[in-house]
Amino acid sequence: MIARTFVCCILVCSASAYSFAPVLRSLKAPASVSSCRRFPAGHGMRRSALFVKAQEQSIPEGFREFKAEERTLEEWFAKLADSRSSIRQMASIKIAEMHDKEGEEQEKAVIQRLFGYLTLEDVHERRAAVQALGMIGQKVLPPLVDMLLETEDRVVRASCSKAIGAVALKNPELLPQFPQLALDGMKKAILDIPDPVTKIATISSLGQIGGGDVAHGYPGCERALDVLVEALEVSDDMGLAAAAVNAVATIGKTNEPFREKALAS
Repeated sequence: MIARTFVCCILVCSASAYSFAPVLRSLKAPASVSSCRRFPAGHGMRRSALFVKAQEQSIPEGFREFKAEERTLEEWFAKLADSRSSIRQMASIKIAEMHDKEGEEQEKAVIQRLFGYLTLEDVHERRAAVQALGMIGQKVLPPLVDMLLETEDRVVRASCSKAIGAVALKNPELLPQFPQLALDGMKKAILDIPDPVTKIATISSLGQIGGGDVAHGYPGCERALDVLVEALEVSDDMGLAAAAVNAVATIGKTNEPFREKALAS
């Protein structure tokens, strides 16, 4: 009896399965599933990469990931006007690093272009150009002195003086033998140009050249101190005198060998 009942159950199940077979055959996998099987290997990864690239292009420039190694020299010049000081600083460094990568012709063009930035109204771009010229180094000193003494624009003169000081700050190994041509030009600017903006900027740069970077083993240039002392002796300009006294005091404080001369002035 039990065996007969078991056989009947099997027959009922088989009949049910047979009756539902057409329905089951009519059901198909979703198109999105079946279509995946037809794509060659790697297709999904390529689609993902294209999607990510499209997403990146839709992000505003200021919010994209900044990849310094992919930037060209022209792009770095554009970054001198960036609203972020860190990007402007990076642009100055990169321009200085890349200025002569393609030879003398490129070197001259980059330096000339940076000199043009010294004439711009935007203070951030001028300062960034000053820093780039400072990092390029000694080779920019002669044209800086020429521009300092020849231009009629006091803002440009001040930028030239600051750039000379930046050369000293960025290249402290030059300080003991800092080019006399630059010191003579700065002396002339202090004594012969009546503009107080030029005088104060030049005196500040002389203070940097004379002060050096003693903490890192770079003493200042004593001849810069001599220029300041002479300016104090021959000028009746009280504003110049106040700025020069401050610069001399700073030099004497940071450079012990110069202290006696600084105090005597």
